[in-house]
Amino acid sequence: RPLLDICKKTILAHLRRQRLPYRTDASNYDLSYRRNWIRHVLIPRFTDKNPHLYKEFAAARKKALRTYEKHTQTAEDWLKKNGEHTPPKIPIAFSLAPFKKLSNDRQMFLLQHLYEKTYGSTVGLTTAQLEEVHRLLIAAKTGKQKKFGPHFTMWIKRGNAELKPSEFSAQKSRK
Repeated sequence: RPLLDICKKTILAHLRRQRLPYRTDASNYDLSYRRNWIRHVLIPRFTDKNPHLYKEFAAARKKALRTYEKHTQTAEDWLKKNGEHTPPKIPIAFSLAPFKKLSNDRQMFLLQHLYEKTYGSTVGLTTAQLEEVHRLLIAAKTGKQKKFGPHFTMWIKRGNAELKPSEFSAQKSRK
């Protein structure tokens, strides 16, 4: 979303200056849609109170992206150092001892990153599944397993975690 930090007024002014045609969909003004109510009612109220809202939003977004990139690099470095394979190769196995030394937030980010890098996105991964897999890894009981999104299963084997395709996904890909 490259124009996320730019307000509608600025975009429309640019289009007029450049004499570029644009189309407005009538549904964009239907306030029964939450996104439209936010655009047409809530955001104008906020910008009346704080005219610098878009600049502050852009700065906060850039800071969040830098933090995300930093955590992503840390997760990738950790997986290279501690993982048997690195995503997208599977199975991926890693020792639970160094995993348990990470903070709870880093563990959760690492699991989400592992899923995203292996599958290509976080589509299908729920917060509940992420938390269940996290509890599985912390308990570290050999032989236990949990579904990790619609395509993977996380297994515990003698102090190690192993991410494998789930049986349903493996059967589907063989057909």
